[in-house]
Amino acid sequence: MDEKLRQHIIDYKIRNRQKRFVANFSDETPVDEFLDQIAKELSDGTDLIIFKTTACTGISLNAAKKIKLLAGEFDATFLIYDRADIAFLTEADGLALDENSICEADAGKILGEDSLFIKFC
Repeated sequence: MDEKLRQHIIDYKIRNRQKRFVANFSDETPVDEFLDQIAKELSDGTDLIIFKTTACTGISLNAAKKIKLLAGEFDATFLIYDRADIAFLTEADGLALDENSICEADAGKILGEDSLFIKFC
């Protein structure tokens, strides 16, 4: 797919999201309460979940897998913030990146060319 057209499609998908929710997760986060909050956000119309974690990889991966299932039930887009490894293993829809993240080209090699990438600057 032409790169300019691909970027236009991604921008359109992100712009037309009605409601975003950034789900901040850490080692101290009670998982059941966290998942309940995400389910509530999704049932209230959130259609873009961004999972941002500071927890260790194993705990983060377990939580991300559960969020992916919840997002799927509500037909919401699921992005992982700055963790291509977790995004790959959970088959997330893509990554949310910032200026310190890996570049989109490298992320595309990991997740696939059709994955969504959004930049937070």
